[in-house]
Amino acid sequence: MTQLEDKILKKVYVFETKRTILRSIVKLVLYASLAGFVFLTGQAIYEIVMEEGAFDLLQIIQEDIEVVKMYAWDTLYVFYQEIPKELALLFLAGVIILGVSAIIIIKHSGAIKNKMKALFRFWRKL
Repeated sequence: MTQLEDKILKKVYVFETKRTILRSIVKLVLYASLAGFVFLTGQAIYEIVMEEGAFDLLQIIQEDIEVVKMYAWDTLYVFYQEIPKELALLFLAGVIILGVSAIIIIKHSGAIKNKMKALFRFWRKL
């Protein structure tokens, strides 16, 4: 009876190991590709804004504080008008998704670590 139990336990651990490794790799690839997408989108927004010269509007910051107070909303509105809205929305959505994913990974890191320890202990015992 113990041989049968050992055989079943080994199959369960093999299945769990494969599943854990596959899930980890898929999540890592998805997270890395999303990070790359966010980086490329941010780079594209930066290049478009630099090409249009929108950062020249921000030279108002070098002026007197009263001038900055008077024209701050106008400057921000013009800056808002010149950025590409679709890319900015994609960039913002990507950053939010990355942030939420990082929080979830940090929150569940203890469970992931315990699962990996249990699997390593089992395989070391064999």
